[in-house]
Amino acid sequence: RDLGLTDWGIRDNQYDAVFHMVTAADGAPEHYTTGNNVARWETPEEACAQDAKTLQTYVGHPHLHIIDNSTDFAGKINRVVEKMSQLIGVHVPTSGSYSRFLVRNPPMEIPVSHVVVDIDIAILKGSTMHDESRLLLRGDRTGKKFTYIHQKLKRVQGRPLVWERVIDRSTYMTMSENIDKNYEVIQKRNVSFVYNKTYFEMGTFLHGPLKGIALLYCEATEDDVELPLF
Repeated sequence: RDLGLTDWGIRDNQYDAVFHMVTAADGAPEHYTTGNNVARWETPEEACAQDAKTLQTYVGHPHLHIIDNSTDFAGKINRVVEKMSQLIGVHVPTSGSYSRFLVRNPPMEIPVSHVVVDIDIAILKGSTMHDESRLLLRGDRTGKKFTYIHQKLKRVQGRPLVWERVIDRSTYMTMSENIDKNYEVIQKRNVSFVYNKTYFEMGTFLHGPLKGIALLYCEATEDDVELPLF
C-alpha cells in the first residue's frame, strides 16, 4: 500500500484469466503422490489446505475458473482448453456453461470468505443486441481506484462470447467520449466467493429499476450447481 498498490489491482491487472487446477488430494486422493515430484512434500491434508489458500488469493478475479477432479486428468486438461478457447474467441464444443439466478433479497453479509468489487458498466455508441461494446470500471468506487476495461459481447451460434482487454486511464477517458447517453450507466456491488468448489459472483444493482436486486452467476449448469444456503 505504500507503493499505491491494491490487492484487486495486482490480481486483476496482471492476469487475463486464472485457471485453478484443484490438487488431486482434494477429490482424487488415490492419484496424489509425492513420489514423482521432489517439490511436492505435503500430506494430502496439507495439500488441500494449501490449495484452498491459493484459490482464495484469486477470488474476485473476473475470470477465475476452478478445474476440479470430477473427471480423469485428460478430462481436466480438456476443460482448461475449453475455457481458454472461449476466452480467446475460439469456439469449441463445451461440456459446461454458466448459470445465473435472480436474487430478489440478496444477503447483507456473506458468511464465507469473500471479496467485494465495485463495477460500473457503460454502453458505447453503435452497440446492438447481438454486438455490444462497453466500458467497465472494476475496483473501489469510494477510493476512486479502478481497473479500466474495454469489453465486447457478441453472440456466436446462440451463445454469448465476451472479448475484453485492460486499458489505461487515458484510453478509457478517450473512449468514454463515445458512451451512449441513451443508456444509464449500470453500477453494481459485486461479491465473489467460493462455495463447495464452485466460484460464485453476486452483483447487486445499486440504481435504477433493478436497485436492490442481484444476479448470482456461477460456472455450472442449473442441474449441477449447489446453491449457497445463505
